[in-house]
Parts: sequence; C-alpha cells; structure tokens
Amino acid sequence: MTTTLPLRRTPFVTLAAVADLVTLGSTSRAADVRAARARRLHAEASDHAAAELALMRAAHAERFAVACAAPFRERVALELTTAHREGRRAPRLQLIALPGPVGRWRTALAHEFDVTDAASTASFVATRSALAHSLAPRSATCATLLAAECLHVATVAAGVGHWSHEEALAASAPLVDLLVGLHDSWGSFAEAFLVAEKSCGKPDDVRHVVFAQVVGRLMADDRSPWCEVNWPAA
Repeated sequence: MTTTLPLRRTPFVTLAAVADLVTLGSTSRAADVRAARARRLHAEASDHAAAELALMRAAHAERFAVACAAPFRERVALELTTAHREGRRAPRLQLIALPGPVGRWRTALAHEFDVTDAASTASFVATRSALAHSLAPRSATCATLLAAECLHVATVAAGVGHWSHEEALAASAPLVDLLVGLHDSWGSFAEAFLVAEKSCGKPDDVRHVVFAQVVGRLMADDRSPWCEVNWPAA
C-alpha cells in the first residue's frame, strides 16, 4: 500500500505582509544605526572631556611646544576645523596625546619624515635641530620651519609611543628657546613659517596652499591654540 504524503501548500503571503516585513527590517537597521551613532557620540564626548581635563593639568611647556607644531597637526587631523563645526574647543592642538587613532599618525611620520621608531626619531630631531640653530643667525624663516618640524616630530613620536612624554619635552626645550628668541608673537611665527614653507621647504604649490589655509585658521579662530597659549617673553 502506497502512502501519499499530503501536499505542502506554499504559504500565502500578501503584499501587506511583505511590506510589514520590509518595514520591520528597515526599522531594525535604523535602530542599529542610531545605536551605533549614539555609542560613537558618547565615546567622542568622553574623549573630549578627558582631553579638557588633561589640558587643565598640562604644563605650559607642553602646550606651547605642541602649539608651535599645530600647522602640521591640524593639516593631518583637522582638529580645529572639527572643533569649530561641533562648537567645542580643540585641546588636542595643545597636548602631546593625539586626536584619533595613532595608526594614521605613525603612517604620516613614516611617509613624510622617515620616522618609524625611537632611533629614527632621535636622529631626525637631533639633525634638524642642529641645522635650525646653525641657520638662525642667517635665516630666521628657515630656522622657524625646521624648529616647527622638529617639534611636530618629537611630540607626535611621543603620542604614538616611539618616545616617552619626558623625552619629547626634553628635545622640545632648546627648539622652544630658539623660536622665542626669533619671534615675539604668534603672528611673527606664522609669517616666518609660511615664507619658509614656500622658499625653504619642498617646492609644492598645493602643499603651500594647504598650509596657508591651515595657518589662516590658526590665526583667526578663537579656539586655536595660538589664541589660548601666550607667546612667552624672550
């Protein structure tokens, strides 16, 4: 005797049911997106709060050294631009601790300055610092650019772990002294930086335009470290 299995009927699905399923899926995805955004905003708020607290504790030596390197740091991170858009301060332009993941900063150091570890950091800073001091009597502009480059490399190297915080500040001290001896204001520093970047740096018109825009923002925005950190007396 042959047993015949009952035929399975294909479930009848109405267009309304399909629409409900699509809506449910869209709602679920939208909820996931909102939750992810909320987590990101919470993490960013926590990071900004931590940076503000660190800024309150930071010594003037650290704030000034990083502020001198702000054209390089702002070009990579657009920290001041983002702070302006979000209506907050930009403390990471005054602190050795870096804005955002440090991986991109390691890549930037390696790509532009051939700095990949503690030894190459020390070699770069020592060589360029000596050159800056030797050029200062003849070309204050080129010495300014070299000193700013060294301060950028030293502080970012500490931020990514190539150097310690103390090593970065020790290397920064003679460069800060040099810049304070050459200039009496952020305006003077900015003018010399741009002149040197065009005449003493790499011959790249696009690079110069970018730096001119960055320096313009640093001079004009009241969130800039150049508006918050006083230029020391000589």
